[in-house]
Amino acid sequence: MSAGAETATLPTLEAIDAASERIARHIRRTPLRHAPDLSRRAGREVWIKLENLQRTGSFKFRGALNALLSEPERVGPVGAASAGNHAFALAEAARVAGRPAVLFLPRDAPRAKIEGVRSAGGEVRLVDGGYDEAEDAAALWAADTGADLVHAFDDARVVAGQGTLGREIMRQHAGVRSIVAPVGGGGLLAGVHAAVAASGVAVLGAQGDRTRAVHDALAAGTLVETPLEHTLMDGLAGRTTRGALERLAATGARVELVPESEVAEAVRALHALGVRAEGSGAVALAALLARILEPPGPVVAIVSGGNIDDAALDGVLAGDA
Repeated sequence: MSAGAETATLPTLEAIDAASERIARHIRRTPLRHAPDLSRRAGREVWIKLENLQRTGSFKFRGALNALLSEPERVGPVGAASAGNHAFALAEAARVAGRPAVLFLPRDAPRAKIEGVRSAGGEVRLVDGGYDEAEDAAALWAADTGADLVHAFDDARVVAGQGTLGREIMRQHAGVRSIVAPVGGGGLLAGVHAAVAASGVAVLGAQGDRTRAVHDALAAGTLVETPLEHTLMDGLAGRTTRGALERLAATGARVELVPESEVAEAVRALHALGVRAEGSGAVALAALLARILEPPGPVVAIVSGGNIDDAALDGVLAGDA
């Protein structure tokens, strides 16, 4: 897959380690927890990496913060489009970096994520439609104002920041044999793969069957149009990009689709363990519990976020999703 004269590449270990050092004093070293009950259900040893406990409630803070701290000399406004978690993360990262932030989100984004952006001091601009429309609005704003945009997953600094999660997992459990990551645009999967591939650890992706842009693009070998559908996995919805697709193709990673019903069951299974997970955060575990993915164990399922509205969580727990 070509992107013209320059092809997007995976971050180096040096870039990921530099990111780890750069963001270390601002992030949380989130727990890696063995889950015997989930292991029995999955038929392999399962550990859960609780990035729902990361600052801003998702892994996204790692990449957003690395992007801003990589260029400390820049002081102007920064912005992004987001389904929610990247916006919250970038608003908080901008507060750390001392920069104003303007974030574009779908009008129906979860209230927990919208209020998170505001609590971090970010300006929220709600857009009719989904992530794609928010991305278009952010691009127009940046063109009009000259502000910097930090893409949610197609930014080398962001991908290196997400890779710090893979390095952290390896420090916590050197015996891990595989990692399953949620896939929206593909930045987390690419970063984690780059961080652990030299150790021989397999990295696999799980994507919702209603948020299938990356899965279908990898199968087709090019970008494809996918419909916007209502989904419990709002954080994974939207198109991918050529650069992100090139990075994912370079990993050779397998990405499988997971039905909404299995994700809802994974949210309930995590809740029973005292873990609050949004649908996007539970899809990796869902792929294991449903045995859609059966990688060698010990396997780590990344619980990537926990920013779910109370009403939505109540509905899942009641079996409405």
